[in-house]
Amino acid sequence: MFSTYYENIDKAEIPYPQDFFAIAGNATARNQSDVNESTTGLTWWCENGPEDRQNRNRALMPRVTCSGNIQVILRFPDCVQTSNIKNYAYAAANGGRCPSGMKRVPQLRFSVRYNVRSLIPKGWSGTPPLKLACGEVGEGYCFHGDFINGWFDDAQENLLKATSRNQWMRVDGARGQGKAGTTCGPKDRDPTKGTSDYLKSVEMMDMH
Repeated sequence: MFSTYYENIDKAEIPYPQDFFAIAGNATARNQSDVNESTTGLTWWCENGPEDRQNRNRALMPRVTCSGNIQVILRFPDCVQTSNIKNYAYAAANGGRCPSGMKRVPQLRFSVRYNVRSLIPKGWSGTPPLKLACGEVGEGYCFHGDFINGWFDDAQENLLKATSRNQWMRVDGARGQGKAGTTCGPKDRDPTKGTSDYLKSVEMMDMH
């Protein structure tokens, strides 16, 4: 299950610029030192326990059988230079403030839950028999994500009204009410182009 949350909205100075995109995480990470947890927050754990993060690198998958879902979170950059939207950063890397010349935007958090109980009914102890396309068995270091701004301006303005840190709200806009959920039907506009090869996809998506 994939969920997105927008955090620190009370600190945001502007909504996301149109055409803004950002990448979080490191697709080539192979150890904890390759993961900047202080900014990305990249962490794997068992959603309903047991808790084992004190005994392992936090960006590794759990070393014990999860009673519920395996969950991972990833936070995205929350500072952007409006004159060059390809230039973005984390406020957390700058003492909680955006670098000079940048504006603060809401911070996007990916929260992904994997239900593997039916796949691994006997569970595991130690390295789990799970593998990300970008990593090795049992690792989670290379988990990463892409964000491409698809917000309409009026809805973004409503998003910025959620100024309480603990407030949860659906976002309404001229094109629909948040409680209605997704009403669009995504479709690949060019299905003949693309690749299922991970390394090739990284090469094709070279945006930096």
